Amino acid sequence: MLDNNTLDEMRTLIYIGQNKNYQHQERLDALFAFEKIYMKLSKEEKRTCEMLLYLSYRERAALYFTTNINSKECNIYFEKSFQIVNNGDYDSDINVCISKSMYCKSLILSGLSEKRIADIDKARKCFEEIETKLRTFGRPDVLESINKIKVIFNQIDAKNIWTVVNFEIPYYINLPDSTEYEYIYQGLKCKVKSTTIESPRRKGYICKNAYLFNKQDKYGLLNYSRITVFINEFIEPCTSHNVNRELKDVWLSVSKAVEAWNYFLNLFKVATNQFWLDNINEFMILNYETQIYAGEIELRNVPLSYSLGMNINEELPCISEAEEKRLIEVLQQSEIWVWQTAYLDALNQLQVRNYRESIVQINIALENYLYIYAKKFLTENIGEEETRVFLEGNCEYNDFYLKDYIVEEVYDELVRQEVIRKTPPTTYGIIKKCSHYWGNAISRTRVQKLISVIRKYRNDIVHGVDIKDNLKGISENAVKAFEDLIELLKDRYKM
Repeated sequence: MLDNNTLDEMRTLIYIGQNKNYQHQERLDALFAFEKIYMKLSKEEKRTCEMLLYLSYRERAALYFTTNINSKECNIYFEKSFQIVNNGDYDSDINVCISKSMYCKSLILSGLSEKRIADIDKARKCFEEIETKLRTFGRPDVLESINKIKVIFNQIDAKNIWTVVNFEIPYYINLPDSTEYEYIYQGLKCKVKSTTIESPRRKGYICKNAYLFNKQDKYGLLNYSRITVFINEFIEPCTSHNVNRELKDVWLSVSKAVEAWNYFLNLFKVATNQFWLDNINEFMILNYETQIYAGEIELRNVPLSYSLGMNINEELPCISEAEEKRLIEVLQQSEIWVWQTAYLDALNQLQVRNYRESIVQINIALENYLYIYAKKFLTENIGEEETRVFLEGNCEYNDFYLKDYIVEEVYDELVRQEVIRKTPPTTYGIIKKCSHYWGNAISRTRVQKLISVIRKYRNDIVHGVDIKDNLKGISENAVKAFEDLIELLKDRYKM
């Protein structure tokens, strides 16, 4: 037999779970505590507390529903509450029907979010069962809820579901304020609009009855823009994913909005020749808002989310001691090697999803790095002059690949006329030459495999061929292969 103290404690926890004067998490914690006690009861004791268990399930489902998160858990607890209420007279018809109407909305959200048609169909069936009964109650709030659900179903059928993301970009784009522009991106209808915002950095510059602007305001010196991106799809705002190796744990809704914006921006640049405008990434967004609509009805609203780029530190963040030491070393260089900046450019382009440009830059880095490496390494092994001749390109008759078809005098004359010119060695030619002196320290096969990864699709890309394969993966692999190549060769030379 259940003792009165335990029963009173369980009732108190249910009271807290139902009471709106408590904070959301306090209510959930109380319901969790109730269920923890309930699970320790005997079968007989559990039967005497079945109504309390029903209230616990119902309230937990309602709490999940009101916060617009965890639709899966919401659905599970609604279904558990319905199983209990069907076996006993634990609640009024109107309360059960209202719970089922919330259950319908939760099923709709989970169906749209997870693209589960079965959940949408289940929601339709549940709604058909309760609609007539709900209308008989005649309550205005209930009737309004019924009508909204019907409209939502109609908008789903019409494919009129939109994810809307608002964010500020660090530069100004001179579109007419609040004018929507529609386009197709990855098979989805998208729209964008912008609003001009005066930059606080323009303080002191007064312009009456006119507009103050910088034609190429790439850095938002005088104005910047607030962007709204509309995507004709339900995109879960509270789910994270990895974009690429430089962008991890990014909220899906803002990530898709950034991609859609960058695509629009490239179209805008083609149309207007405003070449100074850059793609953005999630680190460049301070905060953003996400809403999801079925027609005019709001399904989800995440009013404020913070950017990946926001951190808190007790001290003003500066470069580390190791970075400062490296900076002092670099400052002593007489020049910046091309491969160093090209490698960093490849990382930057990867971060803003310019995968073609990232591949081009990492191949520039490869060519320059290998030339510098080979010049130092071969000079050490075969001498400066022989290295110079090799890297400039051999122009000797005995090494000419068509010498069997041409006499030496004619060859010399063609060289003098520059019909036959010096041909610098290819990347693989450099590796072959260096490998003669590597011994067992470095695997030529390993180096060639890394170079093949870096060079994949390079020629097609620079010749403007439309690549159908996954450029993101190709770009990431190329950058990683270059880093591995440096790691493999750096024991010989620090560059």
